[in-house]
Amino acid sequence: MSVETLNIIECCSTHNGEKAQARLGTTLKTAHKTLFVWLHRHNSRKSLAQLSDHMLKDVGLTKAQAEAEIAKPFWVR
Repeated sequence: MSVETLNIIECCSTHNGEKAQARLGTTLKTAHKTLFVWLHRHNSRKSLAQLSDHMLKDVGLTKAQAEAEIAKPFWVR
């Protein structure tokens, strides 16, 4: 192989490594955001389950609406 070919291979390898690192960073950020949203949903539904009928009425929800929301798994909107 020529020196030019080796330089091109080295350049491309470095560039691909940077791309892979950027993709990994993006993937980790997305995973972090997703976990945060799931935790927020879990905590919100847990809090909703603690509200009395009077409090539910104050926030404009029926008992049936609250129960339907509470029954959802954390990964469902």
